[in-house]
Amino acid sequence: MTKSRKTKLIYCVAIILATAVGALWYWNNREPDEEYGFRVRFDSASERTATVDGIKWHYAVIDGEAHIVKAVRRESKPFSSHVVIPAELDGYPVTGVWGSIFKDNDPVRSLVIPEGVKEIGWCAFNGVRLDSVTIPSTVTNIDINALRCRNVRKYIVSPDNQSYCETNGLVCTKGGKSLVRCIGGDVTIPEGVTNIPSWAFSGSNLKSVVIPRGVVSIGMGAFSECKQLKSISIPSGVNDVGAFAFKGCLSLEHVDFPPGVTNIEDYAFEGCKNLKQVTIPEGVVEICSYAFANCENLESVTIPSSVKSIREHAFSCCSRDLKMTMNLIDAHISIDAFSRSNALSEFRGVNRQGMQLENDGTWTFDGRPIGAVR
Repeated sequence: MTKSRKTKLIYCVAIILATAVGALWYWNNREPDEEYGFRVRFDSASERTATVDGIKWHYAVIDGEAHIVKAVRRESKPFSSHVVIPAELDGYPVTGVWGSIFKDNDPVRSLVIPEGVKEIGWCAFNGVRLDSVTIPSTVTNIDINALRCRNVRKYIVSPDNQSYCETNGLVCTKGGKSLVRCIGGDVTIPEGVTNIPSWAFSGSNLKSVVIPRGVVSIGMGAFSECKQLKSISIPSGVNDVGAFAFKGCLSLEHVDFPPGVTNIEDYAFEGCKNLKQVTIPEGVVEICSYAFANCENLESVTIPSSVKSIREHAFSCCSRDLKMTMNLIDAHISIDAFSRSNALSEFRGVNRQGMQLENDGTWTFDGRPIGAVR
């Protein structure tokens, strides 16, 4: 077995062991999940069907309440563009909607959720190209992935709802501090919002977004797969750019980082193929794994002296013409942080002397050559 194959085998074994240990730790240390017990009962409940207005609704009964899991149009006829979910099925009040109720190609564009529904569960309307969704006063819980609908232009929330409200067409928690679900197109997040939660805009046809100064948190995957988004300005006050936050934003060309950001988390900008230039602001301490990986056209990166760690594959598979401007002191750089990007893939250790450009056009790292850079 060659040395390279042994190294790859060691990496694979290490990843498998780390995953297993992580899973075991999570299982032994996880917080009690009240929803877990409900899900077990939900999955074990017998599925029933009831037909209302030509639609066969599949549902389960839990504690005398109906939870819808799927809708099927009878006789192969397409759904109408406007659908109202029934308030009861076979005498059981409908209080929850779960799973992917409609198929991606169903022509439903306007959806009304009736009074009585308390919970919009995981991926309830995932993928459906809805234009509008009406949410009643009784809804108290909306799962973070419940409303991942690409084309929603507006949400209509009952003014009597005590948990959620509608502002600028967006669903916010009551009081407007945190977004719950967002719309596509050109969006202005209202003043007063402090938190953009995980997956809030994920997969939407978002074209532009204005984020107010009060926002301090951008959650995991908040803008992931927004393939029409071209630029983003992160406001001052945000400390961490969450994992997967802008992953797969294929049209993203410009990112404006504010002072105060300290961490750019795993996969934050992975796969942003149109991103050409990145300037990491002074104050960033860590650039995490795969943060800018697969940014195929990334040509220029400036990294300040505040950075103390560049994790594995942070800039892997970027442009072969990638130009790095770095002034690192006592930083740890993973051996494969720049793998398959230019010639910056064969170095490791603590950077005491900093990156230095020699007279012959090569870079050195701690006095050791690491390859030519254009």
